[in-house]
Amino acid sequence: MKTNTKATRKSRSRSGRTSQRGTAIIIAVMIMALLAIFVAATISRVTNETLMMSNDQANTDAYFAAQASLDHMSRNFSDVFDVRITPTAVDIANIEADVPAGFPNFFIDQDLQRENPGQPPEQTTVDVSSPFAGLVALREGWRMDATALGPTNAEVRLTRTLNNYTIPIFQFGIFYDDPQEHHPGPPFNFGGRVHTNGDIYLMAGNTSTRFRDRVTAAGEVVVDVARNGSPYTNWGQRVRVNDGTGTYRIVSSGSVVGGPDITNSDPDEPNGTVNAGWPTFSAHPREPRGPHAATAASAAARRTAAGCDHSSGPAGR
Repeated sequence: MKTNTKATRKSRSRSGRTSQRGTAIIIAVMIMALLAIFVAATISRVTNETLMMSNDQANTDAYFAAQASLDHMSRNFSDVFDVRITPTAVDIANIEADVPAGFPNFFIDQDLQRENPGQPPEQTTVDVSSPFAGLVALREGWRMDATALGPTNAEVRLTRTLNNYTIPIFQFGIFYDDPQEHHPGPPFNFGGRVHTNGDIYLMAGNTSTRFRDRVTAAGEVVVDVARNGSPYTNWGQRVRVNDGTGTYRIVSSGSVVGGPDITNSDPDEPNGTVNAGWPTFSAHPREPRGPHAATAASAAARRTAAGCDHSSGPAGR
């Protein structure tokens, strides 16, 4: 009887150890499974973040390509008005076909069209932010669309709307298509707007010259020298412009130091350099006038100063 009891106890002890070894294996498998899940989740997250960063970079590159396209079209569109009042169908086709350089892996589609085609231009008053504020103009709305498609199919489309103003030239008291020179002997007090598509030379004799309204130039405002090269010391600084408050301020400096030929390439113009510190002040805006029949090309300001506005103003052609 004693022998049988010992054998039974040994059998039970071996069975318990076998059961414990099975539990340890299960725990180890479960831990390995959890680790595998954690590693897989980490790899998946890293992969997703990498894809997101890659997509974000592709979208950014496409955005810059589309933005460059809009700027390129805007510049080409503006250049058209140097030679004609309104773009022709050929001009529009050339602008659409001329895509910006520097994006060899992108397909860029450009579209330029007039808003409300077939309708006559809208009569309006030029916005106060323009050097030609207060003048009556004929406004045409234009729309530019630029679509950039990248090598990874990232696509961005940008739209820009702009207005082209055609300003009747008879609203100007003095309008020149060439360089304009002011050097009166007796007192000169002028109340109308003054504009030139070239450079403007502002000089005065022994008496004062006063402009009660804006003076604009597509070229440079010159006060240091006459067109023949004579220095301002021969007449002094006696040109004044209304600053909008009724005070006439002396135009003591121009948009250039010296003459308007900053490239030293025009024998008919005195040489000079750009005046980076040209002081500015606003001129009193003119009250709106009635409609006029004659027209001139639109203008967008480049630089303004004193009632002397340096702008790409109306090109009467």
